[in-house]
Amino acid sequence: MNHEKEEAILNLLASGGGTISQRQLAIKMGISVGMINLILKRLVKTGLVQMTNLNKKKVQYVLSTEGFRETVKRSYTSINNTIQHYKRLQDQVRDLLTQIHGSGYQSVILHGDGDLRELIESCIQQSQLQIAVKKTIEGEIETKPEGQAVILNINKVPLESKTTKVYNIAEFIKNL
Repeated sequence: MNHEKEEAILNLLASGGGTISQRQLAIKMGISVGMINLILKRLVKTGLVQMTNLNKKKVQYVLSTEGFRETVKRSYTSINNTIQHYKRLQDQVRDLLTQIHGSGYQSVILHGDGDLRELIESCIQQSQLQIAVKKTIEGEIETKPEGQAVILNINKVPLESKTTKVYNIAEFIKNL
């Protein structure tokens, strides 16, 4: 059984207070009602969900105590994994900045926006590097900082420059 779908159903039941129907679950998850029924039966069988017949046609599904514990455990594990990944990424960015500085570069130009920009800016602030303002002209970056500069491209699309060293961070992260 697909644990991601089970986890999604458990989370929806936890947030819906048990009043969500199989059809509503199917719509929210983008899968068939039959698949929802199959997953719910498995969750009832494993004791993570309790089923109560409200009448002949209506059934209520609620998290059992064990289901609530399992949801909290899975959430904790997911958050912990995210934090560990963030710390590894932060260490890798610091190592890259140290390597850049050791190569004689005195300035960094951040190209692009996104979630990584804040992490990289934080790491740069803790280092001896300076952030230079970037200017994008038809896909090329014009640089005029004092001393040597390197470009950290945060965009998913790789960037090339004929005059300036470029590190494509998306490719760098794939290797983690």
